[in-house]
This record gives sequence, C-alpha cells and structure tokens, in this order.
Amino acid sequence: IYQALHQNNKRIPEDVSVLGFEGVSYAPYLTPPLTTFNIHHSSYYREAMDSLLKVVFRKTRTEVTKYFKVDLALRKSLK
Repeated sequence: IYQALHQNNKRIPEDVSVLGFEGVSYAPYLTPPLTTFNIHHSSYYREAMDSLLKVVFRKTRTEVTKYFKVDLALRKSLK
C-alpha cells in the first residue's frame, strides 16, 4: 500500500491515512511508521463460537453487535 500510494504521488498521512492490523513487526520501521491495532483473539473466537452455537441450536438468526478490546499502537500513519 505504501509503495502504491507513493507511486501515485499520495503522501501518508497528509493525503491518505493508513491503519494496519495484527501488529505487524515491521510497522515501526516503515516511513512513516504504521499505526496498527491487535484484536484479542481469545475473546473474539469465544464470542464467535457462542453466537454460532446459538444459531445452530436455537435455529434462529439475529443481528448482533459485539465490541472487542483491541490494543492500538498509535504511530504516524494517521492524520
């Protein structure tokens, strides 16, 4: 993404904000350093399985909104 933006004369974060996920190890070394977030997978998977089992055993589907804790490594790729 960084390379494609650069090739199209777009500046990060002045023209485009970029956010990564899963805390990629090279994020701090990019120019500018990439802001990332990590989802706590254990709670995410637990909630997903719980929702799936409710659908399977109750034979009903409902819309559900869930919120999950994330860790944010705020760097310089966002405006």
